[in-house]
Amino acid sequence: KEIEAEARFYRALAYDYLVRGWGDVPLRKKSVATYEEANAPRVPFWEVYAFIVEDLQFAFQNMREYGQTSTAAGRPCRWAAESLLSQVYLTIGTLTKHSNDNFWNPAERTPDFSPIFEGITETSTMRDVSKKAFQEAYAAAQDVIDNGPYVLASKYQDLFRWTNPEDWTLKERIMVLTNSPESGTSASNYSAIRSLPKFPEGTQNYTAVNNNYGRWRP
Repeated sequence: KEIEAEARFYRALAYDYLVRGWGDVPLRKKSVATYEEANAPRVPFWEVYAFIVEDLQFAFQNMREYGQTSTAAGRPCRWAAESLLSQVYLTIGTLTKHSNDNFWNPAERTPDFSPIFEGITETSTMRDVSKKAFQEAYAAAQDVIDNGPYVLASKYQDLFRWTNPEDWTLKERIMVLTNSPESGTSASNYSAIRSLPKFPEGTQNYTAVNNNYGRWRP
């Protein structure tokens, strides 16, 4: 369950990026086996958010604890899942609060967030959904603050420093994806190394070739 929870956390993180960038997107709940499955049509964005929330709730209940993660750049813990869950609720609250100034036309379709929030039905107003979403966002964030392992850094500038050993264990960091030749094996995160270039595009050492390309499949 711990491994499944971690995989579902990463899946939720990926879909969070997708749905915020494109709205309706294809939703794949299992590995594709056919051409038709690989080219599935888009689904409404609220169905994607329901899938994300389900993954993150499972992840929060079953992922490893903070003490099992040695560095900020190690594998994420369960509190990272609840932190992301708070952000997702906040996004839903913002979308529904300003539904007349958004990427979908409320006159043509009404998002159904009833699978996500208790007390919300298909006939609930967007105002009701927004209020509920903001309440859930607050509750999740408050739980991380009150019961999670995190502590604010004594100096704000320390959040941007990576030269000292303690920078990798700074307790304000919730999740860090690192990919640097200088980070060393103890700070490497294979999620980044196997999916990102080694240097930012446009820098002197950037190359389009990454020997790790191909390890991750669609």
